[in-house]
Amino acid sequence: MKRWINVGALVCVLGFGSSIFYIKYQVLDLESSLLGVQREIYRAQESMHLLNAEWAYLNEPKRLQKLAAHHLDLKPARPMQLVAVQTLRANSRSDLHEGCQTLLCQNQITNTLTQ
Repeated sequence: MKRWINVGALVCVLGFGSSIFYIKYQVLDLESSLLGVQREIYRAQESMHLLNAEWAYLNEPKRLQKLAAHHLDLKPARPMQLVAVQTLRANSRSDLHEGCQTLLCQNQITNTLTQ
């Protein structure tokens, strides 16, 4: 009877030992994976810092003003260019109607020429 208890205890100890051994190596694999993910996160954060610095430089008002002056031919608005919003709405509807009329005429002309 004692012999079977000893054999059972030995089997249990070997089972627990192999389980602990297996778990230990799983933990080591997970730790190495965690280190890899942490490195990727660090690289991503560094990239974000770099991109934020670049964005701040690119959106610097003095720089944008200089580029706008060099590349755009902007002039101050004249009083004749200022209109009420209602005027724009009325004009846009009539322009849209005229634009549709023009497209219909162009389509009729091209259809006539192709026939």
